[in-house]
Amino acid sequence: MQNILFTILFLYAMSAATSSTAQTFDGVWIPVKQELNGQPLPADSQSKLIIQGGTYTFETSYATDRGDSTYGDGKMDIYSRDGANKGKHFKAIYKMVDDQLIVCYNLAGDRYPENFETQGNALFFLCVFQRQR
Repeated sequence: MQNILFTILFLYAMSAATSSTAQTFDGVWIPVKQELNGQPLPADSQSKLIIQGGTYTFETSYATDRGDSTYGDGKMDIYSRDGANKGKHFKAIYKMVDDQLIVCYNLAGDRYPENFETQGNALFFLCVFQRQR
């Protein structure tokens, strides 16, 4: 009986943590810095990331990508359902600093980045997002 009670409490705590994490990410995010393989990328003033629950929409001046994401413990899995990346799975790490969401994506999707450095990793993409007010 104690094991069942523990399992129920554990699952409830995990779902509450996931829900509060999702609420932390919910909103509109504007990219303020981007780099690929250590090289800065030009800004696209039309870009924005919209997160609502476990879904995302990434809009740029030239394309829109939609999908689902799961996150926790500083790791993120992104599954594209629609757009240029349809059917792809990306692994990423993230951290929140004040009102910024910092994400380092592995565009190969084969492993999570170990840190937020892209230099020497041709398929590592770093993006710093600022929450839109």
